[in-house]
Amino acid sequence: MRSSSQLLRELAGALTKLDDPHALAQTAFAAWETISIQLEDVDGEASGRSVNRLLHTALEQLVESHRKSSPVPIEIQYLDLRYRQNLHAKVVAKELGYSREHLSRFYRNRALQMLADFLLGTVAESEIWQGAQQP
Repeated sequence: MRSSSQLLRELAGALTKLDDPHALAQTAFAAWETISIQLEDVDGEASGRSVNRLLHTALEQLVESHRKSSPVPIEIQYLDLRYRQNLHAKVVAKELGYSREHLSRFYRNRALQMLADFLLGTVAESEIWQGAQQP
């Protein structure tokens, strides 16, 4: 069984390969049982494109679900800027008004935890999985 910190490391590793489906398919995140079972392709493994769609769909749904919050949580802003808009960490820190170290130390892991909780929480609902499996 994976620890919470290991799950977050694996999710973070997948997010760094978000725009490279081949590399994404090779990540430990793609091998998560709850991910791979839902996104199996003809070879019985989660394809990089399926994992890519899953993560993009999850990010979009999570960010959009907080858009009307006032103020939008820093963690959500971080996910939006860093992974949806694909901005470098230094640019994200500047945009949010924090040092890169402060943002990384205090908000990055909480943001990743929010995304992991969202991903794992949607397994039962399965809407996110259906969206990720669309070509």
